[in-house]
Amino acid sequence: LTLGADDSVVAFDPGERRFTWFAGDGALGPIVGIAWLPGATSSRTADRLAPGSWVAGQSGVAASDVPSQGRAGIVRTTAPLMLVSPDGTRSDTIGVFPATELEVGPAADGRRWTLARFAKRLSYAVSGDHIYVGTADRLEVDVYTADGKRVRSIRAPDVDVTLTPEMAAEFRSFLRARGSRDTAALERTIAALILPATVPAYSSLLVDATGHLWVAEYRYDLGPARRYAVFDPDALHIGFAKITR
Repeated sequence: LTLGADDSVVAFDPGERRFTWFAGDGALGPIVGIAWLPGATSSRTADRLAPGSWVAGQSGVAASDVPSQGRAGIVRTTAPLMLVSPDGTRSDTIGVFPATELEVGPAADGRRWTLARFAKRLSYAVSGDHIYVGTADRLEVDVYTADGKRVRSIRAPDVDVTLTPEMAAEFRSFLRARGSRDTAALERTIAALILPATVPAYSSLLVDATGHLWVAEYRYDLGPARRYAVFDPDALHIGFAKITR
């Protein structure tokens, strides 16, 4: 849900790829299907830029994203960020970016794939008339205008993204602690793990109401972030914030 003009409320339905407007008094307004780009999968959210256009990213992975040929191992897909007109009837591409890392291998009926362990993913956030985009390869976030022009890169002091032997051992212990009772099958799964050389530099992006960018730490257990790198509106790194819950 997003606030629109004149106290209206705009609901985005990712499954049906449509916007529904509600007037301030609750009356049903227009229902508009999005002019989706060919090859783009549905977005889980649509974020609104200050001029009124919408930014929609990819919400997951489609079978068509997986290469039909090539070596087995870790493969990274690509995905577009889309700019949708305020009325939802026109769309264009802001850019195509590295998206989700997959583990790909052979199967009897072709190729199998699953989300890679320690998978890097595309993250984005919208504030004012700018889009913040990060691929999690390093602690770096690029800032774009709606027409796809990169206007700056936001960087922090280097964060070591090496998957150390200690971290790998900790991850295997984590899998054992939450695994099934079939110990033998679990150990076979752990022994067959394909682990990357590096881990994501972060998991998500957030821009608050004051224009500060919050970059959330990565956690392999996918739990809520407890540490954020924080940047002021001028892209200056002002430190790391620890969140207690």
